[in-house]
Amino acid sequence: MAQNRYVNTGIWVDSYFARLGANEKLAFLYLLTTSHANISGVYTLPLRCAAFESGLAAKVFAAALERFEADGKIVRHGEWLGLVNFIKHQKPNPKVRIGIASELGKAPREIIERLPLTVAAAQIGFDRLSHSNPNLNAKENLNPKRSLFTSLSTGNPQEEPTRLRARRTGEGREGEGAGW
Repeated sequence: MAQNRYVNTGIWVDSYFARLGANEKLAFLYLLTTSHANISGVYTLPLRCAAFESGLAAKVFAAALERFEADGKIVRHGEWLGLVNFIKHQKPNPKVRIGIASELGKAPREIIERLPLTVAAAQIGFDRLSHSNPNLNAKENLNPKRSLFTSLSTGNPQEEPTRLRARRTGEGREGEGAGW
């Protein structure tokens, strides 16, 4: 099945990306768009495959990975690789959330523990992180300001379902249909 990956055109003026050399830019774009990548941004990537598919020498690609890791853009453990800000750029609808959690469930703990809190939030409920509160359904378990599952428009994790329900049912709008 073909997958589409969209890269924000603003990447070309991003201060970090603009400072990269041509080979590093190619390697970075490869990490974002490779067929090895998945919805979580945490995947296995054999160096030999990456070098072959990108057209870069293995030494050049390895050097780029080392730089990205030193700069805090990726984390690595063996052949596993995690893109630090990948989840932040996903649209967190229910299917995407399930897909992210499913893929993260396959990743080694050594990768997950080194990624940002939003990744940890995606793991809660999938028995991959230790948690001091045995009630994993308690609202107190996630900081709403840092959760993967907050509303994109307001940052409030509780508001989005109400807005979506109103849009779907047409609540609060006179003369409008279902809103879809």
